[in-house]
Amino acid sequence: PDAKDLGIKMPTNLSAASLAPEAHGLVVMRLSVPRKLRGALAEKAKALLKKDVALHVPDPKDKVRISASMGNVVLARNAPVASMAKKDVAARLPDDFLVTIDDDWVEIECPKEKIPHGWVKAKHVVGRPEAGKVAKIKDAGGFGSTMVRKLAKQEEGKNTAGYLNDGADCKVRSHWIEAVWEKVPAGLGVAPAKAGRGFLNADDVPEDDVTLRGNKEDCQPVAAELEKALGVALHPKVGGKAGVDIAGKGRGRGRGRGR
Repeated sequence: PDAKDLGIKMPTNLSAASLAPEAHGLVVMRLSVPRKLRGALAEKAKALLKKDVALHVPDPKDKVRISASMGNVVLARNAPVASMAKKDVAARLPDDFLVTIDDDWVEIECPKEKIPHGWVKAKHVVGRPEAGKVAKIKDAGGFGSTMVRKLAKQEEGKNTAGYLNDGADCKVRSHWIEAVWEKVPAGLGVAPAKAGRGFLNADDVPEDDVTLRGNKEDCQPVAAELEKALGVALHPKVGGKAGVDIAGKGRGRGRGRGR
């Protein structure tokens, strides 16, 4: 099969500096950017990028490589619950496997708003959702209020738990990525599995596939300015999968109503 059939994107820039940046005094700096903020990132970067610094943001439709936060297997669940029971596990996916993101869900508690439990799309949560912390809600579409669902499903109607006005504070319980994957063949260290759909813990779906390319001295201030503009830590790292965190911060990760 062709590379495109396997979800592998081939480089379009075949210059020596692009294919081997380190050999030409350049670095590839990885940034952990929440996917909901990538449109804003590209817009803000226009004014912040230096002449010799290039920004690469993957297409939203591109497949994403998963990376187990613990061990080397990512558990895909039938529902967003941290259970290892056989009935709850949709598949065991190998580290570095490709998936397609379908949706991004955050489990919340808002007792002050009379919504003790529910689910919202991550795009309506200000900043990066972190379990156990309080986050503000702001409708991504500018409608002023956001639908909270009883279950992490697209259905509305009976699945609606209520609505939260912009500025409401909620406690984040968990963060899950709804994804689809292709058949898992034998020989990858896990049991073969059929193509399917399920929920992955957000920690197993890295956000650090946005890159800056250029001299390190030029990339560092650009990364700092982008952090400031987006209002979230981007955990810039230079190097491969593990990388070197240059900041020493560790790993990253009568109105209409938002739906």
